Amino acid sequence: MSTRGFKFNQVHVEALCSVEVEWSGAKDAEVRSAWKAYNYHLNKMVPDDINDPANIDWRNTVDELFANLIVELSKSVGKPVDKTDVKAGSYGPKLWWEIQQETNLLRKGLLSIIGSGRGVSIPVSVQYDAAVMNAIEKAGNAAQASNTTPQLKS
Repeated sequence: MSTRGFKFNQVHVEALCSVEVEWSGAKDAEVRSAWKAYNYHLNKMVPDDINDPANIDWRNTVDELFANLIVELSKSVGKPVDKTDVKAGSYGPKLWWEIQQETNLLRKGLLSIIGSGRGVSIPVSVQYDAAVMNAIEKAGNAAQASNTTPQLKS
C-alpha cells in the first residue's frame, strides 16, 4: 500500500511480481485472478500522450484494477480495506512526482541525442582572475627569456 501512489516505482513493481509467488495456494484464487487482470492490463500498449483519450482510459482502468487487487490481498490477510481508500488514500510529496517526471524527460532527451548520432555542441570559455593571468604572463615571459640564443661577440 505504501507505493500505491507511485505505480511505476521499482519497489512497487517488485512487490507486484511477488504476488504470483506468495499467493499461490488454493485459497488464493481471488487474489491471483485480480493480479492477472492487473498484470495483463499493465502490459497493454498505451499512447505516450497523456492527454490521449486512450491513455486516460488506460490509467483509469489501472487504478480500478489495482484497487481490486489490493482489496483481494487485504481480505486474504484478514485486514480488509475499502476500495475508495485504496484509490484516493495515497500520499506522496509533489516533489517525488516531479522528480520522476523530470528523470523521464531527461532520459528521453539523452536517448534522442544519442540516437541522432549528432552529439551535442558545448561551447567552453575559460576566464581567469587577474592573479592567474599575471602568473601565466610571467611564465610566458620566463619561457621566452630562456629560449633566447646568446649573441657571439666578434
